[in-house]
Amino acid sequence: MTLVHGFGYNSSNQGKRLPKGFVGLQLDLYTVASTFLEANMTIRSWARLTFAAAFFLLLASGSASAQFSASLSGTVLDPTQAVVPGATVVLTNDATHATQTVVSGDSGSYQFNSLPPGSYSVVVTAKGFQQTTVSNIAVAAETPRSLNLTVQQGAETQTVTVNGDFVPVLQTADASIGTTINSAEIQRLPAIGANPYELLRTAPGITGDAARAGNGNANFLPNGAGPGGSSSGIYQTENQTQISADGQRVTDNNYTIDGVSVNSLSHGGSAVVTPNTEALGSLTVVSTSYDAADGRNSGAQIKAITKSGTNDLHGSLFFLYDEPGLNSYNKWGGPTNGPRLRVSNKQRTYAASIGGPIVKDKLFLFSSYQGFGQGNNGTALGWVETSQYRSLVQSTRPSSVSAQILAAPGILPRATGVINRGCLDYSANQGMYPGQTVSTGLWCQSVSGGIDIGSPTAGGSSQVGIYPAFTRPTGKASPEEVGGGLDGVPDLQYVSLSIPGHSRGNQFNGRVDYALNANNLIAGSVYFTKLDSYGSANVNSRQMGDNAFKPLNSAGTLIFIHTFSPSFVNELRGNFTRFYDNGIKDGGNVVNFGIPEVHTEGLPVNQIQFGLPQGVGSFFAQNTYEIRETMSKTLGSHSLHFGVELRREQDNDNTVASHVRPVYSFRGLWNIANGTPIFEGIVANPNTGGPPTIANHLRSEYYAGFVQEDWKATPQLTINAGLRWELFTPLRNKDFQMNYPVLGGPGRELVDIRLTPHDRFWNT
Repeated sequence: MTLVHGFGYNSSNQGKRLPKGFVGLQLDLYTVASTFLEANMTIRSWARLTFAAAFFLLLASGSASAQFSASLSGTVLDPTQAVVPGATVVLTNDATHATQTVVSGDSGSYQFNSLPPGSYSVVVTAKGFQQTTVSNIAVAAETPRSLNLTVQQGAETQTVTVNGDFVPVLQTADASIGTTINSAEIQRLPAIGANPYELLRTAPGITGDAARAGNGNANFLPNGAGPGGSSSGIYQTENQTQISADGQRVTDNNYTIDGVSVNSLSHGGSAVVTPNTEALGSLTVVSTSYDAADGRNSGAQIKAITKSGTNDLHGSLFFLYDEPGLNSYNKWGGPTNGPRLRVSNKQRTYAASIGGPIVKDKLFLFSSYQGFGQGNNGTALGWVETSQYRSLVQSTRPSSVSAQILAAPGILPRATGVINRGCLDYSANQGMYPGQTVSTGLWCQSVSGGIDIGSPTAGGSSQVGIYPAFTRPTGKASPEEVGGGLDGVPDLQYVSLSIPGHSRGNQFNGRVDYALNANNLIAGSVYFTKLDSYGSANVNSRQMGDNAFKPLNSAGTLIFIHTFSPSFVNELRGNFTRFYDNGIKDGGNVVNFGIPEVHTEGLPVNQIQFGLPQGVGSFFAQNTYEIRETMSKTLGSHSLHFGVELRREQDNDNTVASHVRPVYSFRGLWNIANGTPIFEGIVANPNTGGPPTIANHLRSEYYAGFVQEDWKATPQLTINAGLRWELFTPLRNKDFQMNYPVLGGPGRELVDIRLTPHDRFWNT
C-alpha cells in the first residue's frame, strides 16, 4: 500500500478538479533546486556534453523543426466517399499553436510528418465545400495515425466542426502491434519505485509475469540475463525491465529517448537512462511488426518522449510515501513455517516540474527533477564466528595473515541477538551417515554462548601453513576437522543479523524547443541521474564487506527538422549517452580493498566470510555517440521515409581493481587459523606474476540505412513495406591487440591450442 495525496492548479485549466487518484500538485510557478549537480557533475562531464551539443549544432546548421516521428495521414472525401483533390488542410498543435499546411493530391490523400505527440486540430477548405474543422485529434508519440476527413457540400463561408475522437479505437496506419502510454496514465498507474518502465507490461504482445517477487524485489524471467530488473526505480544504472516481446529474450529489447539510443553497451535490453514520471510525455511500446525505421534489436521497441513546454505555464509537485507497515502480507510464499512475505522497502519519492513559454509561440522550456530515498534494511539468520574464536586465533597465531584480518576494523558481524541453537541444529544431518549426528560429542558440543567445534592444533605460530589433522572415528566420515579437539570454548553462534541497505537518487531533466520560423525548429533535452547506493555484500553482514555504488548516468539529445515543402521534411537527431562509475572512489574510507576475500566451505552451515567479495571495485566509462537522419517525402498517396543511422560506441572498462584482490577458500575454521586454504585464485599476468593489463578501451561502430513506404491504396487500406540494412563492426581494443584462441589440428585441438594476437574479436 502506498499513501499518496495531491491537488492541482493549471493556468489553462482553471476551475477543473483533478480526478481521484491523481498523484501530484500542479501550480503556476515552481523553481527546481538542482544543487546536487554541482556536487556530482565534474567539469569534465559538463565539457563533454557541451562539446557534443556544439558538434551536433554544427552538423545541423541551417534548419530544424519539432522533434518527432509521429505522423497524421488520410484522405479528403465528399459525402459520397469520392476523393476531393486540391483541398487545403491546415494542422494546428493545440499546445504550441504551431501550424502546418498541405494540399491533398489527385487521390485526395494528405500527410503530415515529424509531429510531436499531443492534441491537434485540422481545418479543411475546398472549392464548393463547407469549411470543416476537426478538433481533439490525438497523435501518439512515434506512431502514425490515419484519419479520413469528410467535407460537406455548400458555401465555403459555412463551417462544420466535429470531434475527432481524442483516443482512436484502433491504430490503422500500419500493422504494428503496440500501444502508447500517455502522461496522465504514467502518473496515475501504480509502478514500483515510480519507474515508468514497469508499465511496459501493460502493452499488447508483452509478457512480464513473475518479474516481481512477493517481497517487492525484481526477479529474472526464464530467458533473462544481465543486470536484471530495477530495484532502484529510475536510478538503476542499467535498467533491464524483465519483459518479453512475443517470446523473445529480455536482452533483445531496444530503448530510445527522444528518438535516439540509450542502450547499455554491456548488457542487451538495458537502458542507461530512465526518464522520471514528471519528465515523460509519453511511452510508446511496439512489440512486433514495426517498420524499417526501427532496428538494432529485434525485441520490443520502447520509445520514451520528453515533455515539452507549451504556451500555457504548467507545473507539478509529486510525493510518494511507502512504508512497510502499510503493506499487507502475501497470502502465499515465504519459508516453510517461517514468516510470511511482504514488501519491506521504505521509500520516499518526490518530484517537481515546470514548463511554459519563454517567447510565446516561439521558445519553450520544460524542466523536471526527481529525488528519492529508500531504506531496505533487511534481517537474516545464520551462524557466525564468536569473539572467543577471533581472540584465540590472534593469540595463538599472532603473525598470521588470518590474525591480521580478524583484527581489522569492520570485522564484527552486525548481530542483533544470539539465538539458542545446538549441535543438532548445526549438523542438520548434512554429510552424515544415517543416524550419525554431531550431537555425539565427537565433533561438536553445546556450550554457553554457542557451540564448540574444535580448537587450533597445538604448536602455536609454528602451525601457520600446516594443515590440521583430521579427527574422525574408524569407519565414520567427519563433517569437518576439529583441529586440536573440543576445548569447551564457543566457536560458532547462531544470530540474527541486520543487513543495511539504502539508496539515494537525484535526476534532473531539461528541454528547450525553439521555433526559428514556420519551417525550422530546434529541440534539445538532457538527463542527469546520480545514484548513491550502499549495502553489505558480505554474507555475514560485516562493515568490511559493505559495498558502495555511486554511478553517474547522463544523456543529451539535439533534434533539428527542416520543412523544405509541405511534402518534404528532413529530420536530424544526435545524442550522447554516458555511464560512469569509479568503484574504488565509491568505497571512500569505508571499504578496505587491501583485505582479500576469505571464506569457508565444507561446514554443515552457511559460509563464514571475511572481506569484500572478489569482483567488487571496477571502473566503467561507457560512451555512445549517435547521429540519425530521416527524410520524409509524400508523393500522392505514397509516403516515403528513408534515412541513415551512425553510432560510435566506447566501452572503457577497467576491472583490475576487482580481480587483483585474491580469494582464499578454507575448509573450516581451523584451516583459517593455520592459514591453509584449499583453494586460492587471483587474476595475474602469466609472464610477470604481477597485476594483469585488463584495462579495455573497446571500440565499435554501428551503421544502418532504411527505406519505408506507406501506400494509402484506398481510403480504407494502407499497405506498408520496408527494407533495412545494418552493419555491426567487431569489438576492438584501442590500446593493444587481444589474444585469440586458435585450435590445433584434428585430434590435437586442445594439445596444440595457441593464442594469437588480434586487433578485433570477429570479422565485420
